[in-house]
Amino acid sequence: MADTDLLQPSILRQIGDKLYEKRKAAALEVEQIVKRLAQQNDKNRIRLIIDKLIGEYAFSTQSNNRKACNNPLTSHGGHAPLAAPS
Repeated sequence: MADTDLLQPSILRQIGDKLYEKRKAAALEVEQIVKRLAQQNDKNRIRLIIDKLIGEYAFSTQSNNRKACNNPLTSHGGHAPLAAPS
């Protein structure tokens, strides 16, 4: 798995989906990826995933993605995948 494709585009799309079930499935996929990397003691790739999620959602220029992290009661959910690696 190259650094550029740690998270597949389909997972990133599902994270911002309107449907809770899709967001939940994406969060569970992120969790599985992080668990697998943790078993391999690959802290660098785990950090890259966390940085990618923060960049895509917490500091996004798109208001829907920003709102997802700042206020879980609005719009779509970007906070669940960030909780998965913790």
